[in-house]
Amino acid sequence: MRPWSHPLAGALLILVGLATLGWSWWPMPRRAGSAGIASKAVGAPHLEARWDVPARLRRGEAAKVLLHLSRPAEAAGSVPQTPEPARVRLTLERRGLTATPEAPLEIAFLPGESVSVTWQVKAEHEASARWKLEWLSGSESLPVWLHVENWPVESLFGLPVPVARALGSMLIAVGMLRGWLQWRKGR
Repeated sequence: MRPWSHPLAGALLILVGLATLGWSWWPMPRRAGSAGIASKAVGAPHLEARWDVPARLRRGEAAKVLLHLSRPAEAAGSVPQTPEPARVRLTLERRGLTATPEAPLEIAFLPGESVSVTWQVKAEHEASARWKLEWLSGSESLPVWLHVENWPVESLFGLPVPVARALGSMLIAVGMLRGWLQWRKGR
């Protein structure tokens, strides 16, 4: 008996197809963190950073990387001043990743304001990214914060996610066709 003619061949193809699709659509775990950012530079504001990133990436699939920067309001009882906007440059330096947006971002915000930045990242192999935050003062830029994230990249049989999804769909279709033909033959 040839394997293709076995009565359970269609069901096996459907199961493998469902497992492949399940892997490709299952949500990836995420990890979050936060840090207070204080610079020793004169006049540099205190900032707070929160990030939410994937714990790992899938080969060929875009993932969101979120960074939220906020500048706390002035402390109660402090002498009210006309606040200067905090000007910072945020750069995502990367290895093994493609990211959108690519260019460094220049951001200005007052006390009590915040900004959120989202990157779409995609990797084929092991990847890492480094956020670099620089305080801009006149024509000078002073580095004030650095954070590194490393991501393992996983794949199913070495396939990128879009190919694995197509393969899973085809296996289900062929398995259903095989089951239907087996059913028709048995009638």
